[in-house]
Amino acid sequence: MKRRLLTQPNAADAGFTLLEILVVLIIVGILAAIAAPNWVRYRANRQVQAVQGELRQVLEQAQTDARVKRETQTITIDVEADIPTVTVESVSEGLREITLVEDDLRPGLITLETTAVDENFAFGHQGVVDETFIINVVSENTNRPHCVAALSLIGGVVSGSDDDCAEIEAALLENNDD
Repeated sequence: MKRRLLTQPNAADAGFTLLEILVVLIIVGILAAIAAPNWVRYRANRQVQAVQGELRQVLEQAQTDARVKRETQTITIDVEADIPTVTVESVSEGLREITLVEDDLRPGLITLETTAVDENFAFGHQGVVDETFIINVVSENTNRPHCVAALSLIGGVVSGSDDDCAEIEAALLENNDD
């Protein structure tokens, strides 16, 4: 009997038992259940940041085009679109519809909200904004606010997140009161 215990197990005895495999699968399942919500929030936050960055670039380009071409650039925010969409209109280039970050973005995940009247605003021929505005980039999977705004009649375009958005909105209200 002792002799059998001291010898190496044969190939038929090697491997894991069903119970060991089930325990490992349960542990992996618990870890996945803990990590999944954080991963979804992280991914949604990255997509919101990408939309926010592209939106700021579109606005800055429209402002630059207004100065360089000496013509008004009208921006329309499509708040009803399933994928964030901005339209830029000018006399020389006509109407350009720009879809923000369309790569693997689930329709309806990210939307745009704006304080601009009729979702329209314009940079005049000197790059000056006709009315101050703020555009909120909103996602159903993240509660962190993200925004892009032109705060003054000079038309400086800024972006922010979290507390920055509250400060930008306060500055916007202050500018509108003046």
